[in-house]
Amino acid sequence: MKLQCEVEVINRMLPTFGLKNRGKGTRAVLSVGRQEGKRGAAYLMICTLKDKSGSRYKLENNIEQLFTRFVGEGKATLRLKEPALDICLSKAEICGLRNFISTVGLANKGTDIEFLTDLISSLLPSAKICPWLKHVTVASPVSIPSFKQLYS
Repeated sequence: MKLQCEVEVINRMLPTFGLKNRGKGTRAVLSVGRQEGKRGAAYLMICTLKDKSGSRYKLENNIEQLFTRFVGEGKATLRLKEPALDICLSKAEICGLRNFISTVGLANKGTDIEFLTDLISSLLPSAKICPWLKHVTVASPVSIPSFKQLYS
């Protein structure tokens, strides 16, 4: 399962060392998948334009809390136990975010989600990160871009 949104990964240990971590979020593709050979072990993979190989985080019994108050606005936060990270999601499609959050919750509980996930190796090459479309100018009804043109 994939979700394309803006992601900010915040290390919760940095304030203890006197460092700041607040930065700008970056466009990314989040994928929930399982590793080859490990049946049922689900991982969260975050692929960005700079890090195309992605960062992997184990999901089973590793989510401390899911902050889902603003899912209706396309925002959510995943708090991981190990490593001590907050993964802040924003600018996501509401329906896709709800499905993604429910899949992550099932993976955290250890539920068998093989029907929802693919192998991580198959998710990696197809992770295509599109830049945000800033402005669309419509001069006539013929020039209205199709949905495929906006997101491909």
